[in-house]
Amino acid sequence: MSGMFDKVKNIYPGKQTWRFKVRVIPVWNMCLISDPDKPFAMDMVLIDVEGSKIQAMIRKSMLWKFNDCVKEGDVYAMTFFAMVANTGSYRATRHEYKLLFHAKTTVIPCDDITIPMNGFSLMNSMEVKETNGACDYLVDVMGVLTVISAEIVSLKDGKTTRLIQMEMIDEK
Repeated sequence: MSGMFDKVKNIYPGKQTWRFKVRVIPVWNMCLISDPDKPFAMDMVLIDVEGSKIQAMIRKSMLWKFNDCVKEGDVYAMTFFAMVANTGSYRATRHEYKLLFHAKTTVIPCDDITIPMNGFSLMNSMEVKETNGACDYLVDVMGVLTVISAEIVSLKDGKTTRLIQMEMIDEK
């Protein structure tokens, strides 16, 4: 049965007929700061039985179709995606590509206890520090927050950015 599904780590561009059995780990809505009640996209991370993760996105034009049928923590058989390069300053996974849901994408709920419940790839504080801020994907950390700053608002290239700085300690 598992041979019927593609492995997340083996995908490549140019094909849309991918078939994955995956668990949806985090799901979040993308909203404008000026209109936080109206999402323009839904993002998620998908994890397969081998623990390989990939980011997937449902754009505003497809939210009506998929918004209520994808739930965090559940397992699905999913087919037919567009694929784009996973680039930019905001990446939820290290995977080279990101999946885009489109009109032909299918999402079928199924059970599979062999797919991990989470996709944590924990980094300790020294590993985070060694990136020198050059890490362009989200990382998982565990520790104790010791400082949380007030919100810092800055303007760069005509865009407002809001930032909250945090400090944490761990066993390292």
